[in-house]
Amino acid sequence: MSDHDAWLALFPHAAAEQSVNALCAVWGRLADRHKPKFNHTTYEHRLTRALVLLLRSTSEEFGLMGHWGSEQEVGDIDVKTGAITNPRRTDIQYQWNDPTRKLELVFEFKKLSRTSGSRSKYAKEGVRRFVDGHYSKRQPVALMVGILTESHGACVPPLIRSLTRPAMKSVLSIRHSENGEATYSPSMLFPNHAEFDTEHARPPSLGPEHGTIRIAHLFLEFGYSPSGSRSENKAAREELERRGVKGYE
Repeated sequence: MSDHDAWLALFPHAAAEQSVNALCAVWGRLADRHKPKFNHTTYEHRLTRALVLLLRSTSEEFGLMGHWGSEQEVGDIDVKTGAITNPRRTDIQYQWNDPTRKLELVFEFKKLSRTSGSRSKYAKEGVRRFVDGHYSKRQPVALMVGILTESHGACVPPLIRSLTRPAMKSVLSIRHSENGEATYSPSMLFPNHAEFDTEHARPPSLGPEHGTIRIAHLFLEFGYSPSGSRSENKAAREELERRGVKGYE
């Protein structure tokens, strides 16, 4: 490990990984099949709200003693005028304490499809908030979570190409690895779940002592094919209704 990466040895991987394991497991329970209120067409904030509610109620199952939060407000307040600047809300965060410090792991979610527009939002309205915004202030690690609304092959490889283009690397202040790569693949932070990491320089007022934030990129899928879900779900619902079964989900 290089001197530049010495901070990794101090990062509480075990506790952080527990929270990532829990989030992925709970997502699997909610996204196992097409549900009327939790599917690939559901608004992003409703998906994350449902996810955090189930995470709170199942934390002990995963051995978690910290707190799951959602839509936490971040920004600055000018005490002279009372004006709030740079207001934002994080999607999901897990907070806990170790013997010496308070830690926060922020999960920022963006729906991701094959379109360039979704890739742009992922980068400029997602990743960038960890770079020049106030998400994960002074924290060394965060997660970007892509909710895939199409196949992995249609969504993720084009995203990687987009993130590693020179213009985007500049916008996101991406720092190359010792091998000259823009991504750390496979993920060094959460190899059991995340596909790759990126590292970004941050302004001194926002970054941790070593000056960068490492972001793990995690992709979540639904347990059905989005392209066929509507017709499949309609057929299943009609069959249940034919049999007089109510309360179909």
